[in-house]
Amino acid sequence: MAAEEEDVWAKATKVADDLYEIRDTFFPQNADDKTSKLQHESDLALNLLDSIPAEQRKLPARRAAYEYLRGKILDVVPDYRKEAEDHLSKAVKLNPSLGDAWLCLGNCIWKKGDLTSAKNCFNLALSKGPNKKILCQLSMLERRMAQGKGFYSFFFSSQSLLVILLCMFSGYLWSSEANLSVFELKISLLGISSADNQAEMVEESIQHAREAITLDVKDGNSWCKILQTCIML
Repeated sequence: MAAEEEDVWAKATKVADDLYEIRDTFFPQNADDKTSKLQHESDLALNLLDSIPAEQRKLPARRAAYEYLRGKILDVVPDYRKEAEDHLSKAVKLNPSLGDAWLCLGNCIWKKGDLTSAKNCFNLALSKGPNKKILCQLSMLERRMAQGKGFYSFFFSSQSLLVILLCMFSGYLWSSEANLSVFELKISLLGISSADNQAEMVEESIQHAREAITLDVKDGNSWCKILQTCIML
């Protein structure tokens, strides 16, 4: 019986993860096809999750897992959903050690424009342990926050970001104890002086991006996420 119970939770978790795989890899010519597919698959995922008997959701840890998975499934769409935020908020209250729930909650809150609260969620997620996915998200969020302060468009051009990435990669290969930080190297290359909070935010962004890559320098996803940010912004 216990094995069957674990199996249904494992299936629900996999279905939720598969949804995000679709979101990140399925790019049909008609964007509406992707939206329709995500909606269809998320409905199926919710049905599977709701098939878990109520008695198996009574314990706080199980209830937290249920709220987390439901919120994660609901949040797979591009638009902000308050229902998703509510479920994810319940999950982290029931079990604050759920790092991925904090990550999902941060992403959800980001969608509604509350960048400071989103950053707090990512930092809380990192407090559970280093994670390259969370670090990538935090780095991108900090760049967005810098942009909002009217500093980003000049300081963080796509070309300069590519220079930073090359320097980061070179620094990893050549020396892990470089005397000159990536941020300082960028400043020396571009001749730009720092400016109060904006510069600090950018420096944090670069540092978190570097940490994400150094956790696994061979992980193409971390490089891809950061390069996507260069192109996007």
